Amino acid sequence: MTDYMKLEKLCNPEFNFEVNILNEVRYIQVPPLLFMPVIEYVIRTTVCGENGKGENIRIDFQMKENQLRFICTYCLRKKESLQVAPAFDKLRQRLDLLYPGGYQLKSDYNDEALCTIGLMLEL
Repeated sequence: MTDYMKLEKLCNPEFNFEVNILNEVRYIQVPPLLFMPVIEYVIRTTVCGENGKGENIRIDFQMKENQLRFICTYCLRKKESLQVAPAFDKLRQRLDLLYPGGYQLKSDYNDEALCTIGLMLEL
């Protein structure tokens, strides 16, 4: 995932990202490319801050009470509403097969166009 974002950085030098891995997340195995639909969607819809500096995307991984939490925060393009991407439909289908009843996929945004996509997996 970070390699994908580094590749994006090569194509777009103004693109910035931050990945935070908390607790014992490094030792948890999840199916390959599980988070990629979210990352791809966010890269397509994000913009940098007003001054062009700072993180376009911030990703946090955290383990809490047998639950892996993936939280992606980004700025939405102006005058563009937060939409559920078609890729999320496929992601939900995959999650239904891998974690039946054991996941939550949520998205939220505030008036300042700061968006959050959260995926919580019961392990």
